[in-house]
Amino acid sequence: MAHQIKDINARLTKVAADRHNFGLQTNYSDTRVVQKRELTHSHINNSDVIGRKHDKQIIIDLLLQDGDDKSLSVIPIVGMGGMGKTTLAKSVFNDERLGEAFQKKMWICVSHDFELKHLLVKILNSASDSSPTTLQQENFQNIDIQQLQNHLRNTLADQKFLLVLDDVWNENQVKWEELKDLIQVCAKGSKVLVTTRSHKTADMMSTNTSHILEGLSQKDSLSVFVKWAFKEGEDKKHPELMEVGKVIVQKCGDSGIWNLPQEDNGILPAIKLSYDQLPSYLKRCFACFSLFEKSTRLNDFHVTAFWDALGFLPTPKQGENSGDIRKQLLLELWSRSFLQNFVDFGGGINFELHDLVHDLALYVARDDFQRLNFQYENIRENVRHLSVLENDLLLGQISISAGLRTILFPDGANSKPFLNTCLSRCKYLRLLKLTNSRYKSLPRSIGKLKHLRCLDLRRMQLERLPNSVCKLQNLQTLNL
Repeated sequence: MAHQIKDINARLTKVAADRHNFGLQTNYSDTRVVQKRELTHSHINNSDVIGRKHDKQIIIDLLLQDGDDKSLSVIPIVGMGGMGKTTLAKSVFNDERLGEAFQKKMWICVSHDFELKHLLVKILNSASDSSPTTLQQENFQNIDIQQLQNHLRNTLADQKFLLVLDDVWNENQVKWEELKDLIQVCAKGSKVLVTTRSHKTADMMSTNTSHILEGLSQKDSLSVFVKWAFKEGEDKKHPELMEVGKVIVQKCGDSGIWNLPQEDNGILPAIKLSYDQLPSYLKRCFACFSLFEKSTRLNDFHVTAFWDALGFLPTPKQGENSGDIRKQLLLELWSRSFLQNFVDFGGGINFELHDLVHDLALYVARDDFQRLNFQYENIRENVRHLSVLENDLLLGQISISAGLRTILFPDGANSKPFLNTCLSRCKYLRLLKLTNSRYKSLPRSIGKLKHLRCLDLRRMQLERLPNSVCKLQNLQTLNL
């Protein structure tokens, strides 16, 4: 180890010398390239909206309600990227019933820019009549925020309006309260409709219950497919192609779909945009979901034990413990619509991943994580976390990478040679899962896994543990 540290120091010294020799400057700004979503508009062809009649009616009923409270009413539509929140909001915005109910209707695409001055300018532009006003013709950069907010309050004063804030990412309550205070000069019955993929944003802004937007039914999904795949009426002439179409719709959640060319405004990039916005510690945690089977009901204990074993959990702040951190990370992933059917019953949390979100995990984790699906498939050299899916694989001649940190064995595993090879070669294992395997004993060599932190032996046929388990000096979780 001393020699390795010396070598690293020598390389760092050379880098520092190169910086000086070439006059390179230190830049502390974040230069990560994050894909941004295209700005949206309010126009829509209603014939393009499929399977959202029920959702639309719910939203319209909420917007047309006249409560006794004079404060501004805010209704969020929440769902994962690509679910159709903006399309639903457009359909609602253009409904004739709302044109009669509201004196002004304004559509604002917010996206990541929740800077107050920019929002005021957008709202003023949307609220103004078709003929440009003096304010519109001026350079907005030269107008101070005091003038903008005065003009906005005059424009909205005593007006019953509908304001759509599309694609909101802001989770800073101070920024939202600042904007809300400025537009709170409206007449009774004014509404704000918000689309967001963040439950935290929805809870912060909402004065009503959020409307959670779910995926389309199989029937509606097929209708969408037919609309894009056939010219009008052509589907009835090709019943054999319709049968193929049904199979395609069923397979649209397969991970292979991520390998197809993607348009910038497509559904998959919209989902990945949520991942791009995650902090680095959450990206590593999210990638771990790629090791689990699709459509599996997961619980917080096993998932977070894996994170802990792999060193993915941030260091607790003062007054926090690791349990607080684990729950906080899961809540953050749920808030950003990565987790669904999320149930917190006090003693634990259960949840699921939408199929496309699971496929996203497979896509972003493909360099370090691997799921072994086919017999005789080789383990990639750079893989650090391995999930073996089929018991037959254990009979094949598989080359095991010595650098593995994680191995998840499949149900029914019973190949002793494969287990012995894993334990003898993979000396850096942090996580070993043998759940539901048929081993009645473990090799004594397991005691050599000095770095092992999590050993999962649930629902096995073990008759006893070898004494060498006591030598696992870094073991944090032993699950029997």
